[in-house]
Amino acid sequence: MTSITPTALRLRRRLALSLAAACCVLGTHAAAAESQCKQTAEGYPARPVTLVVGFPPGGQTDQVARFVAEALGSRLGQPVVVDNRGGAGGTIGAASVAKAPADGYTLMLGTLGTQAINASLYPKLPYDHLKDFKAVAYVSTAPNVFLVRADSPVTSMKDLVAAVKAKARPINIALPGNGTSPHLSSALFENMAGIQMQSIMYRGNAPALADVLGGQVEFLVDSVTTALPHVQRGTLRALGVTTVQRSPLLPDVPSVSETLPGYEVNPWWGVVAPGATPAPVVQRLNCEINEALKDPKLVKRFQDLGAMTQPMSSDAFGQLIARETAKWEKVIKAANIRLE
Repeated sequence: MTSITPTALRLRRRLALSLAAACCVLGTHAAAAESQCKQTAEGYPARPVTLVVGFPPGGQTDQVARFVAEALGSRLGQPVVVDNRGGAGGTIGAASVAKAPADGYTLMLGTLGTQAINASLYPKLPYDHLKDFKAVAYVSTAPNVFLVRADSPVTSMKDLVAAVKAKARPINIALPGNGTSPHLSSALFENMAGIQMQSIMYRGNAPALADVLGGQVEFLVDSVTTALPHVQRGTLRALGVTTVQRSPLLPDVPSVSETLPGYEVNPWWGVVAPGATPAPVVQRLNCEINEALKDPKLVKRFQDLGAMTQPMSSDAFGQLIARETAKWEKVIKAANIRLE
């Protein structure tokens, strides 16, 4: 039997006391945060809350919405029910929320597309995307990524630019839909790099991936979430991620901005509400969502999806939406992107 020296015993006791103290501090902080959140909009919510998703079940946005609904419902003490209303790039769901009662019981998981890009793609939206919505809380982001088949001679974004400039014919690039963030990622890159590729539009990620893997198309832009399994299996090579920072899931893959300074495409998700939603309700929701995003288990769920969480104030999120709207309006006009 191994004997424990008095010194080791004292160290163990000190460690135990330190851990107990740390737990008390964490518990106190958690209780204080919960109390602080509940100080705003007391009595809200008194019934279930609906979180509208402008896309069909099973997709990436739907998965993010269900993460948010579960975590937010737990903190609010009322169910948060996901309501999928897909169609027209998210505008059908967005229209339903814009016209809903502004009482905090109808929310939407907005995206870069629904809250910023669509304003320039759809000239006659049935709502004003800035006035008819109130930014509540930024949730997470997942980059897009430029890809080639693993056996391609192109190994970097510099190689991609050189390949396009060296060919007399346009180089094809597969994109999972007209007006999607991968499409705009490609358009912005072409504009900034001074090159032109032939965009091949597909209805979704799967057929675009299939044609690149089959060698029918040279390049692809897709969400890192969709592309990651193929990169890990070694069937696709990632050339660059569209966010300024490298993705933790692909730490060895450079950001496009390392080749093209100033380049950034940051697809994101965030909760929005009808524009006239009372400030105390917005503050309560922002506080609860931001606290939920500190939970390591929830952070891990987002990471497994390829997304990174980022708490943000309601005002900061609103300013981000305004900046993104102005940025993508210029890109869409410059690339003459139109919905068919």
